Amino acid sequence: MLLHQRADKKYHGGGLWTNACCSHPQMSEDIKESASERLRYEMGLKCELTKLFSFVYKKAVENDLIEHEFDHVFIGFTNQSPKPNNDEVKTYKWVEPEWLQSDIKSNPNSYTSWFKMALPKVLVHLKESV
Repeated sequence: MLLHQRADKKYHGGGLWTNACCSHPQMSEDIKESASERLRYEMGLKCELTKLFSFVYKKAVENDLIEHEFDHVFIGFTNQSPKPNNDEVKTYKWVEPEWLQSDIKSNPNSYTSWFKMALPKVLVHLKESV
């Protein structure tokens, strides 16, 4: 699974590990197209994406902000090497799901809130599709 560490200068979540990218669709923009565009922008990757699920979360984050979002989770597969945008991404790594689950338990404050909420459902999908 591809993770990225958010750039330190992000207004929230700077330096935290999270999913490969986060899309921010504009009004009337197709969600899947927005996700593909953002994947290219943040990670320099292009691949076919499939929507897995959506969820809503509300969580206090740093800088006295509260995130209240309706998130759509997509999955894609690629053999390409990421070419991350330094404005968005500090670094990235490929990890095994088992290692990731263990690391989140050991270091929960190193990961974004939304990623920790979405990951269990993503892992169920991956197990079911194998």
